[in-house]
Amino acid sequence: MRQHTFAAMILALLALPLATAATAAELQEECGACHIVYPAKLLPAASWQQIMGSLARHFGTDASLDAAVAKRIETLLVQGAGQPRRMRLAPGQPAPLRITEMPWFLHEHAGIPQSRWRSPKVRSAARCEACHVDAARGQFDDDE
Repeated sequence: MRQHTFAAMILALLALPLATAATAAELQEECGACHIVYPAKLLPAASWQQIMGSLARHFGTDASLDAAVAKRIETLLVQGAGQPRRMRLAPGQPAPLRITEMPWFLHEHAGIPQSRWRSPKVRSAARCEACHVDAARGQFDDDE
């Protein structure tokens, strides 16, 4: 009996990386079809939960997913979410749904003129890749 339990545990642990890889692929396929896959750490868990719970009204688009796929993606995002305190969110402050509304984002981009956001190349503060050449890989330190 003990060997059977140990073998089941080993099989479960071996399957874990495959499940994570499959979810990362789903995240890339589903979210990356419309925009870069934003790193989970850019928003707190509460934001990701709200976003994933309202995919039928995803910033003006119906981004509905199969319930099982949505749950796997939400789990991945919540697990990798940023910590509210490190993100400069005050205790009790509601978590914004947009990365561009996060206090850390506003601080980091405070000196950028509105004309830059509206330029044909950028078009929106949500298009990180317009200025951060490695944004799709989750690297935002190297500006264009």
